[in-house]
Amino acid sequence: MGLITLSLQEIARLPVTERHQLLAPFIAATAEYFLTDPELTEFSVLDGEDWENNEPN
Repeated sequence: MGLITLSLQEIARLPVTERHQLLAPFIAATAEYFLTDPELTEFSVLDGEDWENNEPN
């Protein structure tokens, strides 16, 4: 996989299909990190608990 050499602004100007093709591997890797890294998994679970709690604090 090649390195991204475009700026965020340049990526944002790409057509959606090109943007998706460029970013898809990075999104998949980020999702994998959240599933396998203990610190990120714990953060994700704790953050999700806040969203599931509908009771006022």
